[in-house]
Amino acid sequence: MSQNNDENSVYNANNERENNEGTKGNNEGKERKELTIKKNRNNNNENNNENENNNNELNESPSANDNKIADIILALFQIQATLRVSHFLSEKKSDHETLDKFLKKFNKKMDKFIEVWMGKHEKFDLGKNRQVNVYQITKDELFAYLDLVLEFLTGDVVESNVYKLSKYPLKNVMNNKKNVDLMSIRDDIVRNINRMKYRLRLK
Repeated sequence: MSQNNDENSVYNANNERENNEGTKGNNEGKERKELTIKKNRNNNNENNNENENNNNELNESPSANDNKIADIILALFQIQATLRVSHFLSEKKSDHETLDKFLKKFNKKMDKFIEVWMGKHEKFDLGKNRQVNVYQITKDELFAYLDLVLEFLTGDVVESNVYKLSKYPLKNVMNNKKNVDLMSIRDDIVRNINRMKYRLRLK
């Protein structure tokens, strides 16, 4: 009788151990499954964020926001008109001729820029009652103005926008894979401005 009880005790202990090991294994399996689900969820979130960023990059094209391209085109008209006024009011012949040469190049580049944009996006809408601000500036002010123009063309933010050029830097609006042609024209304008600054400093 005692032997049977001992055998039953051993049998029960073995069953209890097996049950505990089985429960432990199930818990570990459950934890591994939960970790796998959590990892997959995180990977999906990362992929969704990456896709969203890629879509945002593609949607940076100005056609998604007519106000941005309208501001840029009006800014180009302002640059053209303000430098034309400076050209007429130049006190030195060399400055007069330097500005004249630049404006001839700028007019062609501006024309090309807008035509290329329209070839890609069909048309633009400047809206109603939009104004072009034209300024009469001295030669000393001219260099500050040209620096602002360069900031508008190449910078991330137009910080010192005292001439109300544009609140949308061209680089931020155009700088994506779909607009390499437009940025190439921008680069030509930047080179011409820097070259003109050099010539205007000559005595």
